Amino acid sequence: MNRRIFLTQSFLTLFAAGCTGLPRKHLPSYHGIHTEIWFLDIGYGDAILIRRGNHAALIDGGYPVVTPIILKFLQDSGIEFLDTTVITHTHPDHIGGVYGVLVSGIPVGKILGIYDPADTANPKGFREYLDSQTPDYRVVRRGDGYDLVPGIPVEALHPKTLVTDMNDSSMVLKTGDSGSGVLFCGDIGLEPQNELVHIYGPKLASPVIKMPHHGGDISEEFLDMVNPEVAVISVGINPYGNPRPETLKALSHRKIKIFRTDTHGTLHFKETPGSGLKCVPRGTI
Repeated sequence: MNRRIFLTQSFLTLFAAGCTGLPRKHLPSYHGIHTEIWFLDIGYGDAILIRRGNHAALIDGGYPVVTPIILKFLQDSGIEFLDTTVITHTHPDHIGGVYGVLVSGIPVGKILGIYDPADTANPKGFREYLDSQTPDYRVVRRGDGYDLVPGIPVEALHPKTLVTDMNDSSMVLKTGDSGSGVLFCGDIGLEPQNELVHIYGPKLASPVIKMPHHGGDISEEFLDMVNPEVAVISVGINPYGNPRPETLKALSHRKIKIFRTDTHGTLHFKETPGSGLKCVPRGTI
């Protein structure tokens, strides 16, 4: 997004809060270890934490000023190591908090990004961090596969190549096979959405979608191919009109459950023994 700052949760309460259970196939569970995903309420931006047992990964981190929120969440959750940190693209509402976490000294296994380390599309401080700390930094392109944490593999669906519009170069990741998992869409616009429909078709199907671009423009053909049961919109106060009324209408028309961080607060998806994946809005961090 543009570089202006706009800032701004017991399973007994699940159904009262309007949350939903999803079939167990949707996220992997191995040997009694279950998957949890938090879409953090950090205002306008993305910050997603994925955890399985003692392993965790962070996808994006909002603006720099929300770094203390993310660090406190990690501390309160007992997370002292991140297996993977993902930067879908380097607009400040995505990379800012990630950079803050990295320079805080929390150990990180690997960093996934879309730009070469020296590319000036990476902010100066981040380039200097990569140069001085020499972490395991990997440039991601379509078809690449990684374990975010042990037992949670993801495939990169986008980008194949970089384009001028940074949003449209956003990394898109999918967990699970067709019809399972979560689709993380970064900030992609209509053109890459339609490109993904052409390339992947029904393989895009995912019960949960992190909506592109904070609920921005959506291709209805793309939405039909993903065919989600739940749509997550990570958003806060902004001058861009997100989420778009047309996007909310498209979701409602398809009876897709909508969860927004600006309305529900931090969204906690959890797989529990003998049950499916559930979402528990917890209010702000």
